[in-house]
Amino acid sequence: YDFYYMFQHYGCNMQFGGNDQWSNMLGGTELIRRKLGKDAHAMTITLLLNSEGKKMGKTASGAVWLDPNKTSPYDFYQYWRNVGDADVLKCIRMLTFLPLEQIDEMDKWEGSQLNKAKEILAYELTQMVHGEEEAKKAAEKEAERIAAEQAALAEEQARIQAAEQALAKARTTDASSAMSQLAEVDWSCGKDAFISEWANRINNYLAGSPLAGQGETFATAAWENGVDPRWSPAISNTESTKGANCFLPHNAWGWGSTGWSSWEEAINAHVAGLAKGYGYTISYSNAQKYCPPNYDNWFRDTLREMSKI
Repeated sequence: YDFYYMFQHYGCNMQFGGNDQWSNMLGGTELIRRKLGKDAHAMTITLLLNSEGKKMGKTASGAVWLDPNKTSPYDFYQYWRNVGDADVLKCIRMLTFLPLEQIDEMDKWEGSQLNKAKEILAYELTQMVHGEEEAKKAAEKEAERIAAEQAALAEEQARIQAAEQALAKARTTDASSAMSQLAEVDWSCGKDAFISEWANRINNYLAGSPLAGQGETFATAAWENGVDPRWSPAISNTESTKGANCFLPHNAWGWGSTGWSSWEEAINAHVAGLAKGYGYTISYSNAQKYCPPNYDNWFRDTLREMSKI
């Protein structure tokens, strides 16, 4: 009816619209023909769609207007500055008067270069609609916003880094303090006395578990490899509740993808592996290496178990 009214009162005989309005526009020409016996015409224009097939020109707060009283020049600039990566070059090609040769060169752009393409699109359209002065103001305001955002991000990252460093330092200090409370192992007593003492201690610790009775195996392996005799038994508790929950045969230590045919073979392999890959005894750095995802808890749990032996 709007087409009919404008035809009758203003002599408008051509209506333009988006191609999604084609049927409505044809309805207008048909109404004019039937009521007035005259011809009218309609012409559709391809809608500007984004890469998802949705109409462009809409925001969360409503339509994007050319009228600065409805959409400020800065908001207008911002809308085009924030188009998707997949849409920016299409918009430059369709909506600006930049030379096609220049746009063809932009087709090679990727990554951060596409942000530059968005700035070009936003500036060109804002300049076209609101004038060069408003385009410059909008571009400067946007540059200031980005700079402030980057400065705030850098400040936040520095704060997080400082907090992480302070936490790591505190944890290391706490770990050193906890380590100092762990009794020293006496290696001066000789092999037989060493194995006798530690086999008894470890057997008491492992009593009632699948590893029960393996104290001498642990103690002998510790002596031969120069490793704290409490370390491997304690790890077995942290990783598998002293062998009760092994994910592979006789692998009580969560160690790689290896299984063994007996506890004796497994214990000797684990203690030798500790000596080769980690050194004499538990430390905070060794915990980070042994169990990276949860090293702090792993260190405290294992050290607590060592103190029980």
